[in-house]
Amino acid sequence: MRATLFPSYSTLVGAPATSAKLGPDSDSKLFQPSGYQHLPADCYYRGRQVPHIAAMVVKIRLARFGRRNQPFYNIVIAHARTARNSRPLEVIGTYDPIPKADPYDTSGKLHKDIKLDSQRARYWIGVGAQPTDTAWRLLSMVGILPKKQFGPKQDEIKGVLNKNEVKIR
Repeated sequence: MRATLFPSYSTLVGAPATSAKLGPDSDSKLFQPSGYQHLPADCYYRGRQVPHIAAMVVKIRLARFGRRNQPFYNIVIAHARTARNSRPLEVIGTYDPIPKADPYDTSGKLHKDIKLDSQRARYWIGVGAQPTDTAWRLLSMVGILPKKQFGPKQDEIKGVLNKNEVKIR
């Protein structure tokens, strides 16, 4: 028989002893109905499991397509640290920034084309996706998000001073 010099792994990570009575009605904070999950090495602090969520931020942003001087954008859901034109998690719409005449409208008004799956956009915003400033502006034009004022507020903008108001010492 071999003697162990070190305590068992379960006592190092704070696992409950097998002889202890644990259950949903017990006062133990160690009870987990799904059992212990093995966590990556960076989740351990002084031999104990430190629960943390390693979540990557998801962004709603634009991915550029088209030719030179004729841009065309896909409205995509992508991880924040990926490249602009890398493969996204999901494409939820398109945006054509070049104004074009509507073929069905005889008034000749020019408009920019935005096509968006509003249900998927609401879903991703609901689960915590963060839109970029340009995506926020497009989503507010469609009516999914409230309008956001970029830049200083109107009451913070100070007018030009008159010569009579300035005192030089």
